[in-house]
Amino acid sequence: MPNQGYRRRINEISLGLVSLGAVVFLYSFYLWITMGSLAGITGVVGLSLVIVGTVLTLLSTQRYVHSCLAGDSALSACLQYQHILEHYDCKGQGVHIPNSTNGGIRVYIPIEENGVGTLQNGGIQPNGGEPLNNNHGVMLPPLEEFHNVKLYVKNGKNGASQDGLLLLPMGLSLLERFEKELGVDFSRVEIEEIPELLRLVLTKKLEIVEGMKVGLGNPSLSVALHNSIFFDFCTSIRDRCPTICEKVGCPVCSAIAIVLCKNTHRCVMIRHVAVDKKRKIQEIKFELLDSPEKMVNHNNGRV
Repeated sequence: MPNQGYRRRINEISLGLVSLGAVVFLYSFYLWITMGSLAGITGVVGLSLVIVGTVLTLLSTQRYVHSCLAGDSALSACLQYQHILEHYDCKGQGVHIPNSTNGGIRVYIPIEENGVGTLQNGGIQPNGGEPLNNNHGVMLPPLEEFHNVKLYVKNGKNGASQDGLLLLPMGLSLLERFEKELGVDFSRVEIEEIPELLRLVLTKKLEIVEGMKVGLGNPSLSVALHNSIFFDFCTSIRDRCPTICEKVGCPVCSAIAIVLCKNTHRCVMIRHVAVDKKRKIQEIKFELLDSPEKMVNHNNGRV
């Protein structure tokens, strides 16, 4: 955990300075008794080292929670989330829905696999690639279904193919923390600013990752995270809650999807997640779809 390692190094340095200062300060008494020279200077140096070490100790008193404890605390909620998806036998891919539905940001998971279409070309285009053709058959129930706080939303016109679950995204709390640390509202910044803001909050403000790469395509975003403090937690989710990872994303992936959702006012889907356990790298690819209003079925269930 980057923060914890930094704090440990500061504590080691401060302890060393205090110990060295104490030794030098006591040695100044020996010089004063035996030689009477340099005692004053030596004493001042020793006392200064003690003061500097004490100040460093006070500056590093912030408490940090070990990453494994944070992960274990959240894993039960993820297991319950997965239990809900399995109970309703959700086969579709989750879609993060922006605030334009008047119910706050939500993630919609279709019951049937054809509730959300599949990509014809195998995934998101790399940065600078050609735009994806369309929403590839993504279908949402009527917006009035989203206006009320419901778990199960239903489309009465086209049968169960558009029924699904409407849940709070896993990364909603992380999004709020991102905005608080940055002092920004993601809905009020340009999309070109998103990569740099994500790098700033993840690598510097919160020190969640040691390094990251962000590629902004059209209409897509690819992110690579190196040595995240959530890495072990995310791999646990992939092993124990595969439905969560595949359909709605872990808290970090979901938080980034919500950033895009809030900024563009468009629906966002996590299309691909790859994990390199040896190098501790996570690669996530997001696809921006249309706004909810354009994705809603009014005739035959497709846009």
